[in-house]
Amino acid sequence: MVRDIPKGRLGEPYEIAHAVMWLCSPYATFVDGAAISVDGGFTIH
Repeated sequence: MVRDIPKGRLGEPYEIAHAVMWLCSPYATFVDGAAISVDGGFTIH
C-alpha cells in the first residue's frame, strides 16, 4: 500500500490532527461542505 502513496510513506497521527486543528481554527471559518483528503496524495494516484 505504501508504494501507491505519492509521498512514499504512511501518515502520522499528528498530521491528521493538524488538519482537524486547522478546520477548528478561525482560518477555516469560510470552509463549508468540503471533503479534505489527508492521505499523502493517495486519492489522486
